[in-house]
Amino acid sequence: MAVHLGRRTCAPKGAIHQQRGQSPGKGCNQSRTDGQSRHVESYASPQRRGRFRTPSGGSEERLALLCGAHLGSVLSSTHAHLAHALAAAGGSAGFELGFGHELEGSLAQGGDPQGPLEAKVVPPISTLGKASGRGSPCLGPPEANTGPVTPTASTHARTPERRIFIGDIQGCRDELERLLEKLNVDPARDEVHPVGDLVNRGPDSAGVLRILRDLGAGGVLGNHDVHALRVLAGTRRPGRRDTLEDLFSADDGTDLLEWLANRPFVRAWPDLVCVHAGIHPTWDDPLAALRDLDPLTSHTHTDFATRVRTCDPAGKRPDEDWPPPGPPFRPWYSYWQEREGEARTVVYGHWASAGLVREPRVRGLDTGCVWGKRLTAWIAEEDRCVHVDAARVYSASSLPPSDEAN
Repeated sequence: MAVHLGRRTCAPKGAIHQQRGQSPGKGCNQSRTDGQSRHVESYASPQRRGRFRTPSGGSEERLALLCGAHLGSVLSSTHAHLAHALAAAGGSAGFELGFGHELEGSLAQGGDPQGPLEAKVVPPISTLGKASGRGSPCLGPPEANTGPVTPTASTHARTPERRIFIGDIQGCRDELERLLEKLNVDPARDEVHPVGDLVNRGPDSAGVLRILRDLGAGGVLGNHDVHALRVLAGTRRPGRRDTLEDLFSADDGTDLLEWLANRPFVRAWPDLVCVHAGIHPTWDDPLAALRDLDPLTSHTHTDFATRVRTCDPAGKRPDEDWPPPGPPFRPWYSYWQEREGEARTVVYGHWASAGLVREPRVRGLDTGCVWGKRLTAWIAEEDRCVHVDAARVYSASSLPPSDEAN
């Protein structure tokens, strides 16, 4: 069955069918601007609500799938966009897309702050992410903060013993599983925060999201994550090298994508800031700069935060990062290191060709797992890195020229 998102038809395992010259269905980009709380009813009235058909033939309200026990709670604009897109799709639990087009243009991004996760007792790491059924912990309503995950007393320590940050995973489920086992992660005492690019280019994006969801992980969005959400919403074409079919066709794909959409673009603690790519030299408050932005809507702030590698003092980026540009461009984090009175360490990913970066107040964790290198975690409380080698090369493209990670 073809799935309709806006005016786009996504055909299973075939070339994507497009109506060129037409914009996505206007529901994809509607949002309230009156300052009032945005409820799910604003986007899916009783007359327009889709029905979610389970594999067994039963049905339930799609909005209940998206919101669980918080059906009447306030939703962010991201949730509303996705709720509308998914309601418009209707009738199928799976989403299958043809991948016949290269990415084009600049990937514009944004994000919504994340509220507390309703955690649950999870099985051993070796069993996470292997079942395709639903049953994820329900996400509470987004709160006006982008700080760390608020733990639930039944499964999380009030103050985590360890905050574990993981570099770009990009659908490499096996490596993630091995890394978590090597770290002996215990959700009762640990917080896990991937630094973005959880999905795409690797073989099992759905499996990665299941593992992280069931751990009650936090983390931030990267450019590949937002690309996946925009493809789902019909506002972006799939890329030639995308490997998102497993996620879009999964029985629990809507749950997983809703969980992904709840990631913010920045998290901050008194001693740390986590962002996917970097922080603009002129942002006095990264949280304020990236708060309440929608990943389905173009915004220069989120484009910078998820794509920058080098820039000038005003935050202007070069046309290309490879070969390395000369003055006035230099690594974005050098400006962070020069900030007077700034003691926090920035944890980031995105820059695989730079490898592991351990400099004063800077930890870069993208060590190119999807390119056949390794997956890296950094334990903040111990200032220690743990690695596992990639099982193989998952992307055929060469690594250094801009990391092929656009």
